Amino acid sequence: MDLDQAYYKNQGNTYLLTKPLNAAGQQSFIDIFLLGDIPSEINIYSGKIDYVKPLSKFLKVEAGLKSSFVNTDNRVMYTRKDSTDWMNDVKRSNHFIYKENINAAYAIFSSSIKNGN
Repeated sequence: MDLDQAYYKNQGNTYLLTKPLNAAGQQSFIDIFLLGDIPSEINIYSGKIDYVKPLSKFLKVEAGLKSSFVNTDNRVMYTRKDSTDWMNDVKRSNHFIYKENINAAYAIFSSSIKNGN
């Protein structure tokens, strides 16, 4: 039997400056200034159990179950400098919530052949 838990928490901040240039290398639009607040939180839980039962010297049965749960919460908030003021940039901001649950089972019946040599 195995049980695992992992927790990740990240607080990221970015400052981006974009200078749009045309093919000749000349500035084609005003500079774009962005501030990004990018917190992230991930919780992972998993567990598995394995069973092995020898039935004889040559026969064996194995079985197992595994389950995992992942919860992710990422919130990306950008503000953009517009002339002299900073304003929320809703086109670049996003709140991503992801939940995953995977369940699996297996069973194996195996036998070995006695070597006649």
